[in-house]
Amino acid sequence: IDYGIKSVTAGDKKSTIVELEKIGVMPMPLDVVVTYKKGEQEVFNIPLRIMRGEKSQEFDNMKFTVVEDWPWTNPTYSFEIPVKMKKVKKIEIDPSIRMADVDRDNNSWEK
Repeated sequence: IDYGIKSVTAGDKKSTIVELEKIGVMPMPLDVVVTYKKGEQEVFNIPLRIMRGEKSQEFDNMKFTVVEDWPWTNPTYSFEIPVKMKKVKKIEIDPSIRMADVDRDNNSWEK
């Protein structure tokens, strides 16, 4: 299992685009936590297309958004955060460290 944040770019005037990459061969659903400059956090859950359903919200103190399924055969996946890039402080894949990712060095992006 190895996932990484490939890029973070400004979308339109009110969004940020996050591109992830599957480097390893094992597909997994992902939790990506976005920390905004004011301190709030939001979980973006990315199910796999091969799953039957999706994860429910775990944490009451964080907004929880399920985004479009990742087709497990695609090596990259992009999703949109509906805020300007300048309002994003940090993006991290699996900060709970539940996933056995072999290289966590590429799991976060910080402005």
